[in-house]
Amino acid sequence: MVRSNHVSEAVALQARVDRIAEGAALMTDTTFERTFIDGLADTVTNHTLEKLLYENFSALGVPTHTEEELAFADSLSKTYNGADYLPGIGCDYDAEYSARVKTLRNENGGAMNEFLLPLYQGEAFKPGSTDVGDVSWQCPTAQIHVAAWPNGCPGHSWQNVSCDKTAIGHKAAVHAGKVLCAAAIDLLNGPEILEEAKAEFLRRTEEGYTCPIPAGAVPTVPD
Repeated sequence: MVRSNHVSEAVALQARVDRIAEGAALMTDTTFERTFIDGLADTVTNHTLEKLLYENFSALGVPTHTEEELAFADSLSKTYNGADYLPGIGCDYDAEYSARVKTLRNENGGAMNEFLLPLYQGEAFKPGSTDVGDVSWQCPTAQIHVAAWPNGCPGHSWQNVSCDKTAIGHKAAVHAGKVLCAAAIDLLNGPEILEEAKAEFLRRTEEGYTCPIPAGAVPTVPD
C-alpha cells in the first residue's frame, strides 16, 4: 500500500515504488508481478457545505442515551487499555483543537460523547481510506461524524462492532440522516448556498482529478 496526502502524489510515489521493484528484480536476477487491488483519492473539503451541516447539527443537537446504553458503552471502554490510536479526540493535525475537545470530554463526556464538537474547517481532519474522496473530486462534498461507538476504543475493533447493531448505533445512523436531510432542504430552498458550494468546489479542484485506478485494472475476485 502506498499513501500520500494527495492522490496525484500517491500515483507518482507508486510509480517510484514500481521502479524500485524492477531494480531489485534486475539486481537479483528474479521477476516480480504487480497486482493492483484498489486506489482512493484524497477528500476535497468544502467549507460552505461544512458550515451548513454544522448549523443543522447544532439545531438538532446530538443523540442521547439511556443509562443502560451508557453502561454498555462503558463496559466496552473498560476492555481496552488505550495503547493504540483512539477516535473521538479531535483532529490529528491541530493540537489546539484537540485540546478543546479534550476539555469538553473532561467536562461533559463519559462513555459516549454527548456533546457537539466545535466546527473544524482545516484542510485535513483524520487520515483514512474512503471512496468519498473520489466523489469529492466530482461534486461538492462534506461529511459529518456522529458518535456511534464508545470512547476509549480503537477503530476496526470488536468493541465498535458490538455497538453497531444496538440502539447506540441505530440512534447515530438515524440522527445523521436527520442532519443530512435538513441540510438538503436548506439547499433546495437556498440555491445561492449551492452556488457558493459549487464555486468553492471549482476553486479547490482546479488542478483536475487524478484517477488512482490504472486503465487496465480489473476487479479481483476471491477464490
